[in-house]
Amino acid sequence: MYYFIVNPASGNGRIIPLMNRLKQLLTQKGILGEFTKTTAKVEAIHLARIATRKGNSTVIIVGGDATVHEGLNGIAGTDCVLGVIPMGENNYIAKRLGISMNWKEAVEEIASRKVLQADIGKVVQYKTYFFLSAGIGAEIDVSQEKKKKKKILFQQKSYKKLFHISPFKMGASIDRSYKIFARATNISVINADDTFHMVPYKDTFDIQDKLLDVNILIPESDKKNILGMNKDIQQNISHIRV
Repeated sequence: MYYFIVNPASGNGRIIPLMNRLKQLLTQKGILGEFTKTTAKVEAIHLARIATRKGNSTVIIVGGDATVHEGLNGIAGTDCVLGVIPMGENNYIAKRLGISMNWKEAVEEIASRKVLQADIGKVVQYKTYFFLSAGIGAEIDVSQEKKKKKKILFQQKSYKKLFHISPFKMGASIDRSYKIFARATNISVINADDTFHMVPYKDTFDIQDKLLDVNILIPESDKKNILGMNKDIQQNISHIRV
């Protein structure tokens, strides 16, 4: 049986007028199951856990990246399969999984039962799994602004952050075999790129290679101009596969 978790707020309510047509198409394809709707943030985690306890073999997220991320955290560690019908604004996770952005085609892919085994990462301190990336620093701050601001405001805010960012001391233990210490402006652990990371090798991420990529951005210079901005914000990029 399939268990559908629908976020009616995804994509500014894009799913609402399509709901009846979606259910009709699923029925035509013989894809039957229970439908539930989220009413608050992180509720999809709870609903996905309910689905696994009920013995459902597949959880289908009808929504965007945030809801898919919650669904992942609800089924991680089980034998349940996670499916996606993309209905968000960006749908980065679905794109990296090769899922069609057209909801009808996404249903066709579910009907064909095309399943792959993908890597995920885990932030142990918070018991949270991630599919795209996790990190701290300038890029993470700016990517959050990108989600909240319109394009012009985003550019103004992001440039301000990048020009004024101060390096912080960081340390990383890599594969328990060696350690890195540096003064960096950002460190990210990447499984599948979410299109924002400032790296020249975005197309090389492989979600099935059982490896994660570590990016450490180290500024060339700490010198400031009279406006208090970094004179040179060019970054040295340390890239490690672990």
